[in-house]
Amino acid sequence: MSSLPPRVILFADTRGSTKLYVDIGNDAASAAIGQSMARSAVLVTQAGGIVLKRLGDGFMASFTDAVAAVSSAVEIQRVHSSGLVHLGIGIQAGELIERDADLFGDAANVAARLCALALPDEILAGDDLVDKLPPGSFVLQPIDKFKVKGKERPIDVVRVLWNVWGESTNFVPSGGAAKTKPRLRISAADAEYVVDCDRPHLTIGRQDSDLLIVNQAVSRRHAVIQWSAGRFILTDQSTNGTTIRYASGQESFIRREDTDIVGTGLIAFGPAPIVDALSVLFECF
Repeated sequence: MSSLPPRVILFADTRGSTKLYVDIGNDAASAAIGQSMARSAVLVTQAGGIVLKRLGDGFMASFTDAVAAVSSAVEIQRVHSSGLVHLGIGIQAGELIERDADLFGDAANVAARLCALALPDEILAGDDLVDKLPPGSFVLQPIDKFKVKGKERPIDVVRVLWNVWGESTNFVPSGGAAKTKPRLRISAADAEYVVDCDRPHLTIGRQDSDLLIVNQAVSRRHAVIQWSAGRFILTDQSTNGTTIRYASGQESFIRREDTDIVGTGLIAFGPAPIVDALSVLFECF
C-alpha cells in the first residue's frame, strides 16, 4: 500500500440499462453498452487519463489534471447525447492510496457517490475538483451541499453544463448570492406533502406519523425527511430499511442511517424488490 500524489477520479455509469435491455434485446443492448465503454475509454486516453477498471455498465478513470478530467467528461457526454446509451458522471480530486493495483481514498468515494446521484447526461463535480479549475474554464452550476458517507461535513457540489455555449462560470460559493429555496414534494397514494423551510419535517411510519403507511413491513416510525439549509435529508429509523430509486435508475438502500434526497424518484419503505403499496414518489423543485 502506497500514497500517491493528488489525482482526479472520474466514475461513469450507464443510466437505464435495464430498460435498454428490455427495449432492444440483450444482444443489442450488450453491444451498445460495450461500444459506449470502448468509445469512452478512447476519450479518456486522448485526454491523458487512464481507465482503471470496468464496473458493470460503467468504469473508473484517473487523471493527473483537473481540466483534462472535466474535458474528457464533457466529450463523453457529447458523444453519448444522441445515442442509445446515456451516462451519469461524478468527478472529484484528492489524495489516494494504491493497493493491489487499485485506488482508494476520499476522492474515489466522493466521485462514486456523485456518479450515483447524477442523472442521465449529467456531470457532477465535488468542491476539491472545482478548486483546481481555472476561473471561466467551464460553465458550472451550483447544486448545493450534499452529505457523503465517511465525511463529517457536507460538500459543495456543482453540475458541469457541457451543452451550454458562450457562458462564463456561474459557480456561487457558500455565502454568495441568494438562491431560490428548494422544495421537496412527496406524493403518496391519497395525499401530497411538501417539505421546505416552512415545513421542515415529515415523519413517515405505521403509527403516529405525518404520512401513514399501514403495513406490518413498515415500522411505527419508519423514516423522517428533514429540510436543512436547502438539503433534504432522509433518516431511516426502521427495522427493514428504506430503498431510494432515482429517476436515473440508480438505487440506494439505507438502514438506521441517513442520505440526501435529490432530483426525482421513488422511496420504498423496505428492501428491494420494491412494492408499490409501500412506496411514495418524490420530486425536488
